[in-house]
Amino acid sequence: MSRVGYREREVSFGHTVRAWTVGQLRRALDGVPDDTPIRVNVAETPGGDTVDEQVVIDAGFGQHRMAEDPPGTWRTDTQFGLDCEFPPGTYDTTVTDDYDDYDGDG
Repeated sequence: MSRVGYREREVSFGHTVRAWTVGQLRRALDGVPDDTPIRVNVAETPGGDTVDEQVVIDAGFGQHRMAEDPPGTWRTDTQFGLDCEFPPGTYDTTVTDDYDDYDGDG
């Protein structure tokens, strides 16, 4: 008896990229007008070519707290971050409406 088909399995692989520095970003932005929006193409998977387009909405050294930190204290991130969001526009989404007359018959 022969079977035809396939089976999926997860495998680990190394993914190496080099994060840009602020200096590299400054050089890349040289000559770009100040009012130009910045678009970020966020990869969905490591090394993948499918991306979600996002726009930069904020930037800076973020702050966070750890569980063991005393109240009112904050740690500053060591990496400068760009905060992104989906571009302005109209998007489709699924919503669930509550109703009271559900009888269980579908």
